[in-house]
Amino acid sequence: MNNASAASGASLLTGATIETPAAVSATIDLGALGTVELQPNSSVQLDFDDNGNVRLKVLRGCVVMKKTGKGVGEVYTAEGASEKSNNNRKGMAFCYANGGLSPLNQTIAAGGAAGGEGIGSAALVAIIAGGGALAAGLIWAFHGGGGNPSPH
Repeated sequence: MNNASAASGASLLTGATIETPAAVSATIDLGALGTVELQPNSSVQLDFDDNGNVRLKVLRGCVVMKKTGKGVGEVYTAEGASEKSNNNRKGMAFCYANGGLSPLNQTIAAGGAAGGEGIGSAALVAIIAGGGALAAGLIWAFHGGGGNPSPH
């Protein structure tokens, strides 16, 4: 595996594992497919395809998926727990708990992380490269802090 750090504007391949350290949350902009928000200390595997389907395997922590456009969004675990989007359910927010998915509180699902949770200017998000040939330009938005996430 190839450990790498990413900042705003990074591109990801389908199959990538994305991790946020403690005190850092991140938003992955999937363009017309929607967004994925990772809460601090989370790890997910992100898969997406040309048909608009987005699959998010939660390995650790809490996630919010806001699905837009065509295709289905799915949040799932290795142990078989799975929740999918539909015409009436475009937003989903879950935490990984004992192999299952536990609903994340509605405040985070509706509005994102609370203010005051900050990161320093050197905070990074680790990406462990996975396989896959479909690349997408993704925008990372670090929440909290107010510091510049670029190196000095």
